[in-house]
Amino acid sequence: MMDYGGVVPWFRVETCLRPMFDLSLLDDGMLALEWVLGMQSRLHEVCAAWGVGSYAGSAEEDMKAEQSAELVKLVSVVDYCVEVGRSMRVR
Repeated sequence: MMDYGGVVPWFRVETCLRPMFDLSLLDDGMLALEWVLGMQSRLHEVCAAWGVGSYAGSAEEDMKAEQSAELVKLVSVVDYCVEVGRSMRVR
């Protein structure tokens, strides 16, 4: 994947996903493809809303940009997992 500090394998892209899950409920830290599929459309909705400022709130501009970049990374990884039919590791 491009634009995440150079050319980085998709499985090495770090996102802020971990706080969203109770890792004790995941089998070996793996988020099953079914869960990834379930999140995909909602993440696209959230990403689109961020793009038009719907979730921007009163945060500083640099913080908004950082959060938006994290969200775009997460959506990119989720899309790739769905495209290739793989689970996603959460650690």
